This record gives sequence, structure tokens and C-alpha cells, in this order.
Amino acid sequence: MENTQTTTSTSWIIIIGIIAVTIIGAVIWLYPSQDDKKVIVEPIIEEVTPLIQEPEAIERTLPEVVDSTPVAVVEEEVIEPIKPIKPVLPSLNESDSWLQEKLPSITWRKELLKLVIDEDMIRRLVVFTDNFAQGVIAYEHSPLIKPGSSFSAIETNKDGELVLLWDETSSRRFSLYVDLLRSVDSDTLVSWYFELKPLIDQAYQVLGY
Repeated sequence: MENTQTTTSTSWIIIIGIIAVTIIGAVIWLYPSQDDKKVIVEPIIEEVTPLIQEPEAIERTLPEVVDSTPVAVVEEEVIEPIKPIKPVLPSLNESDSWLQEKLPSITWRKELLKLVIDEDMIRRLVVFTDNFAQGVIAYEHSPLIKPGSSFSAIETNKDGELVLLWDETSSRRFSLYVDLLRSVDSDTLVSWYFELKPLIDQAYQVLGY
């Protein structure tokens, strides 16, 4: 009996030892020692200056270059507007000869300028115009010479009565005057008026205006 109990006790001790060894081996396998642990090394990232800098950084780092080359100063030419040249007018008493030189440029029928009275021309024009505006024809102050022929009428008897008819030949005496007026350049005539206006105003002042 004692042998049997001793064998049984020995068997249990072996079983317990096997179980203990198994547990210890499992613990060792699941939890490795500090030497067997993996060491995780974190990479050290150093700040690297980029080779390509931004434009603003480059401008700040570049040294200032001073150009010592002399620069020629060009003065800007100021162009003043061309002012119209006012004609120099003669006096009213000396204006006849001045007008005689200008008259040929106003018409292409220069042979008809013989109809113009070339004495006291501006005063004649002013006096004749002033009278004509009042309904009076001042023949003695006309700027043009009188026609060579006078007005004529044709007498005829109609139903026993004396009747005066218009003579068509009388109208022809004004043909040259009409041709002269038609040959005058109107634009030139208007510009002449404004050019001569100071002398015309003087002539009107003589009349009391």
C-alpha cells in the first residue's frame, strides 16, 4: 500500500511540474525580455534650406547694383499751338491802295473790276449800305460806276391809249454787274468782311453810329 501511495504522489508531482514548465514557457514566449524587444528608432528630420528660393527672397538677398553710367537728360520740346496771324490793316484813309491789290483775288472775271470805283471804297460801301437799309438809293455814293446807258421804255398805242412797255434792251445794261457778282467767291467775301471790320466800324463811327 505504501508503494502504491508513493507512486501516485510521484506521478502528481511530475504532472504538476510539466504543467508549471508549460506555463512558464508560455509566459516567456508571450512576454519577451527587454533585450529581445524591438527598438523603434524615429527618423530625425533636419530642416533643409531649399535650393530654389522665392523671388522675393532672392530680391532681398541680391546686392543693390548702382549704375554709374551718366544718363543724358533730354528736354521735352513744348509745341505751342499756332496762333492765327492777324493781318495788319492800314488806316481808313490809306485803305484804297491796299484793297486794290486784294480785289483781283476775289473774282475770276478780273476784267469786270473796272466797274468798281477805287476811290474811298470802304466809306462808299458803308454810306450806300446805310442809305439802302433805310430805303434810299444814294447813287452818288455807289461803290460801282453807273451803267453807260440809261433806262428806256417803248411807247405804244393800245386801244387808242398811250402805253409804256419795258424795253428789254434796258435790262442788258446790268448784265455785266450781274456777271461780276456771280463771279465773286462768297467764302472769300465773308472772310474779307471780318478782316476789314475794324475799318468798316470806323466808317460807321463817322456817320454817328
